[in-house]
Amino acid sequence: MSSVIGREVYREEPASRRWPAVAFGCVVLVVLVLALAFGAARGTADAASRAHDLASSGQYGAAVAMYRSVEDRTGPIYVFDQSDVKAAAMNAQRTMLQWAQALGKADKADQAVAMARAVTLPALASNVRETESSLLLGAAETAANRGDFDTALSRLQELTQLGLAGTGPAAGHVPGLQIAYLIADSQTLLSHGNGVGAVTALDSAAAMGAGGSAQAAPLLPAALLAEADQEIGAGSFGEAVAALQRLVASYSLTSQARAARQLLAEGQPVSGTLVDHAGAALAAQVRLSSHFTNEPGGYLTSGPFFYADADASGNFRFASIPVGGPYVFELFRAGNWETFVDPDTGLPANPVTVNPVTPVDLAFITVS
Repeated sequence: MSSVIGREVYREEPASRRWPAVAFGCVVLVVLVLALAFGAARGTADAASRAHDLASSGQYGAAVAMYRSVEDRTGPIYVFDQSDVKAAAMNAQRTMLQWAQALGKADKADQAVAMARAVTLPALASNVRETESSLLLGAAETAANRGDFDTALSRLQELTQLGLAGTGPAAGHVPGLQIAYLIADSQTLLSHGNGVGAVTALDSAAAMGAGGSAQAAPLLPAALLAEADQEIGAGSFGEAVAALQRLVASYSLTSQARAARQLLAEGQPVSGTLVDHAGAALAAQVRLSSHFTNEPGGYLTSGPFFYADADASGNFRFASIPVGGPYVFELFRAGNWETFVDPDTGLPANPVTVNPVTPVDLAFITVS
């Protein structure tokens, strides 16, 4: 059938002749979609393989990034073989655990632990705990090997605080390692003259039970004596006396206890400055008497006596006065020994008591 419109002739195509073209177009479209889908699947597989290769060569950051790009491959064209996409999240976090282990081997424990803790998939929770345990234990052993026992012990403490002491390679080993590190630390500290630190470390080891106590006991006498020497040098005489008394009480048969008894019994220097009521220095002979007795109308002092001289600056020093007292301070003036007596009590105004290992500084004694 045909019709004439103006001078143009228009012919309608039969419907049966248009269908082959439409069908062909659909086939082409389907083929294109399938090609894209197969290509996408192939690209995903290649990306996953590339991520695996990167991880194997130690390029963990690049591997994790690629696994995450695979994980994001969703949509209509990613219809074939979704196994790589579904596994990408797991593979990324497993790679992070590998990365954490590599950081631990590089002595970057804090970064390694942080990386392990960034793994959040519940399926890997036990792996994370075991990795953390391994990392912290390895960090402790590395620190101990270089003599840094403070860091080694802090790593073991971290293991305990995180509840990882019974997990992975640390299981059953932390208490023994703590004792070993404390003992080794005490020996290092003692070799550097740090008796205070050595005693602290040994006491910590002893507090961990019979095993620690048995290992600490042979080392404590020397450490206590070193602690006393250190405290004396620092002017902490009370602490020094406490260390010496503990040494004598707990390890009485040791050579260190004998030295401690000698130190506790040694006489101590007594010093001061003699001035008049205006603060001017006085040069004179002075002494300490051992006894003072009130008498009708006065008093009586008796020996043993210890003598010294105040120089032109008024400074005097008794080199060694036996532990005990109180001693009575006396001044030789106008041919007589005079004692300063408190008019309210009738007792000496400047009693001197000498304590173990503690020098006595009388500061200023004013002569009326």
